[in-house]
Amino acid sequence: MKILIVDDEITARTILRNHLEQSIPGCELFEAANGTEAIFRYLKYKPDVVLLDLIMPVVDGETFLAIIEDAFQKGFLKKAPKVIVITSFDDPGKLLEVSGRPSVETVIPKPITHATIERLKTLL
Repeated sequence: MKILIVDDEITARTILRNHLEQSIPGCELFEAANGTEAIFRYLKYKPDVVLLDLIMPVVDGETFLAIIEDAFQKGFLKKAPKVIVITSFDDPGKLLEVSGRPSVETVIPKPITHATIERLKTLL
């Protein structure tokens, strides 16, 4: 399984990476610190799932979602994106809107805890 971790906080990426390496033997993990890096890594590595923060510099998570969903709809991507949003964003209306996007499997609130990791394991 290929997983792309997209978060501007290196601590969040490291926590997720460490837990996923232990929980899913043989998985390939890639990281991006913002949406621009994420777009390039998504196109290069074609991950099975993206763990995505919404609030990031340069290009935010919502813009990343719009780009990859549009690329899939236009036939540039062969498989539909699968995204799990992990964010500290706290606007309920916006989170509901994001959770309704075609590529978003679920939205998980930060901070990343043991419960977050356990929930991720059931989704992956």
